[in-house]
This record gives sequence, structure tokens and C-alpha cells, in this order.
Amino acid sequence: MSGCAVSRRLLGVLALVSVLAGATAAFSVSSAAFGAAVLPAVNGAASADRPATSVFQPGDLVSVYERSQLSDATSTAAAAAAASAGAATTITRGFQIGMTSVRRGSVAIQTASGPGTGTWQFPMSVSAMPLVAIGGVFGRAVSAPISAGAVVMGSTTAALRGAMVGDTITLVAASGAQLAFTIGMVADDSLIGGTEILMSTDQADALGATIPTSVLVYGRFDRQVLDAALGSRGLPSGIVRVRRSWDPQDPDSTLGLAQTKRLLGEFAFAVSSSGAVAVDPVWQAAYIRPRETYPLGIRASCNQAVHADLQAALTDIYNAGLGGAIDVANTNSAGGCFGPRFNRISANLGVLSRHSWGQPIDLNTVQNCQGCVPKLDCRVVVIFRRHGFAWGGNFLLPDGMHFEWTGRATDTLQYPSRDCPNPPPPAGTQALPSDQQPAASTRTTFFADQPWA
Repeated sequence: MSGCAVSRRLLGVLALVSVLAGATAAFSVSSAAFGAAVLPAVNGAASADRPATSVFQPGDLVSVYERSQLSDATSTAAAAAAASAGAATTITRGFQIGMTSVRRGSVAIQTASGPGTGTWQFPMSVSAMPLVAIGGVFGRAVSAPISAGAVVMGSTTAALRGAMVGDTITLVAASGAQLAFTIGMVADDSLIGGTEILMSTDQADALGATIPTSVLVYGRFDRQVLDAALGSRGLPSGIVRVRRSWDPQDPDSTLGLAQTKRLLGEFAFAVSSSGAVAVDPVWQAAYIRPRETYPLGIRASCNQAVHADLQAALTDIYNAGLGGAIDVANTNSAGGCFGPRFNRISANLGVLSRHSWGQPIDLNTVQNCQGCVPKLDCRVVVIFRRHGFAWGGNFLLPDGMHFEWTGRATDTLQYPSRDCPNPPPPAGTQALPSDQQPAASTRTTFFADQPWA
């Protein structure tokens, strides 16, 4: 072969190498490019008219949790039951954490502020689990940005602050240190189960949020086999609850934090060294009504979103001749709606009571102390449900004094409530139209109310 031919052959090889190198560079994704497309698993070859599609299909979810921190005994029992049913398990952490700012480069999109001293912050609900479980529960599109060091934010929460992929949020760790995280994905609320922020347990470790709160069973498994396996190990019990993604809607389920903020407003808060909670006075003036008199003589200061439904519920109680079932004097002195307080869990971590939003009303507090067997006329409970209030008497830790506004009428839902189940519908009553029936799966809100208090 002549020298010229060799040179031409060599130049051709070098050109091919250059093209391949350029292609490789085009498909490489830096850790900062969290908005880039993710390469999913595929179920077949791609073609010009039939692109490859992801094979991920969401499976069932079961959460096993307790009144307080998850115990080793419950964790071991739930994992053994899941293994016998061929299901995967992981330990999850649900917690609230403060967020001080959202930034886009050097520009502040949202900053928590208020009068006086202390760290002002927005309360954020977080779900954390190991990275491999995030992929198994939510798919690679969700796990990919988290594996690159970012977090995933729910769409409702992102909309409340105008946040976008690539923005940086600053969270307040248990130590008081402020750590920055990049938003790697803004996901539809239903995709991530209604939580505000989804992150890995490694990221939660950095924040000092180390308390395990539930065993999550996930994947594709025989539901009856799992239920039998859990039951044979004493689950659920008086202090342990089992929640399934295929359970019917619970009339006493509450709103997740994202939806509470959407409907009742979002505020910044600060906690003093003594534990006193201050909320943004601008938000308070806009959303919290002055103390006023409701039917039956109850006086309370509640969120404006709650006002009409509370008035209607108390009017119906009066008209039903059930006014004597409510201790008005006790409610006016020890109950009520608005009362900011912070339930501290460890160091700077804790959960803001929903009373900080003026969302629930407490009544008959002496007869219905938290943790006690509720003592309340069930007809009163059903009336409150009719007007959009969940009753705390069926919380895992009973709170019979507590009626928390959700805005959803649930008095007709047929659910095996521990106390005060709804009465069956009258004979011959027509069923609700299909578009008004409760969702067949609660997966879309499965992580919305996970933070442990």
C-alpha cells in the first residue's frame, strides 16, 4: 500500500474516532444537569415509528408504622411477613424540616422572614428512603436525579414558591446548620404520593433526620398472602397500624401539608429557645379570623377557609338537638382552633401542629384527652364529617377532641372505623356516580401525611 493510501486510511480512522468521541460527549450528563432526560429500562428495541418505552409499572404499597419511633420488633415482624409474600421492604423516614430560602443562581426566589430573632423558615414535609427503594417505588425517572445528589419536589409545593428544576433550597438541619440542595425534578404530586420533598436516607442523614418511622412493603405480591402473614405476626395491633394503597378511603384521613398550604396559606415561622412559636404576622392577618361566636355559643379564632364549614356543622348539631353533647365552656376555655405550637422531636426537628394554621377545632377536651378512649356522641362525629372535618378519635393515637378540616365530605364513606363508623346508607339509596366515588387506590396520597408527630 502506498504512503498516500496509508495516510488516507489513517485520516479516516481518526475522523471516525472523533465522531464517536463527540457522540459520547453528547450523551454524558454532568451531576449538575438534573433536568436532562433519563434513560429508562426498555421492553423492546426502538424503531423509527415505535420508540422504546419504560417497563416500570407502579406496584402496591403497604406501610407499617407505630404511635412513635418504629421499634425493632415491629420492623422485624413486618419484614418477615413481606418476605413470606415475596415482597420487597425498606425503612422510611417521614419528617418535617424548615426551609429558609429558594434561590435561582444568585437570585432569591423566596426567603423566609419575620420580626424579631430566631431562624424564620417554611415548614416542609419530607419522605426519605434508600435510593434503591426510591427506584423500586417511583421508578428510575425519579431516582435518577436523587442519585445525582438532588432532591425531588412535588408540583403543588413548587408552584407555591415558583420553584423550578435547578433551583437551590436551603434546609435547616437538626444541628441548626443550613444545608443547600438542588431541585433535580419537579414531579406531579400523584407520582410521589403527595409528599413535598422526596430524598434519600443519605441526604436525610446529613440533615440529622435519622428516626425511622415506617416499614414500607412494595412491589407486586399476593395481597391476601401478605395480610395473612402480617396477621400471624400480630400486625396491626393497638399501637401498630397497617395502611395499604388499596384500602378504601378513610373518612378521618387528613390533608397532606402541601394541600393544607394550598388551601389555608403558607407561612414562615420561628421557634424561640423556650419553644414558643411565632408565625408570619402578614399571613396571620390575611388568613386567621378574630375570635368570634359560632352557633351553640362556641367562641374561636379559626382559618377563614374553615369558617363556613364550622358554622354549618355547629348549626346542624344545634338543629339535631345535640347541642348538649358539646361542653361549650370547656371548648371556649381549653379548646378552639388557632394556636401555633411546635411538637419537638429532636434538636431543631419537629412538627408544627395543624392548629398553627387554625385548621382543626378542639372541643370537650377533658372527656377526650389525647390517647384516651374517645367519649363523644357519634352523631356529632358524623355531622362534622358531613361538613368536611376528619375526626381524631380514629387516629392511631386517639385524639377525640380534635376535628380537623379537610374540605371533603366523608359522612357516607363505608369504612371499618374503630370508633364511630358512618351509618350504612338507607335502603334503596342510589350509589354515587362513578366520577364521584373515592379513588380505587390511595397511592397518589400515600406519603402526604407521613411526617411523624
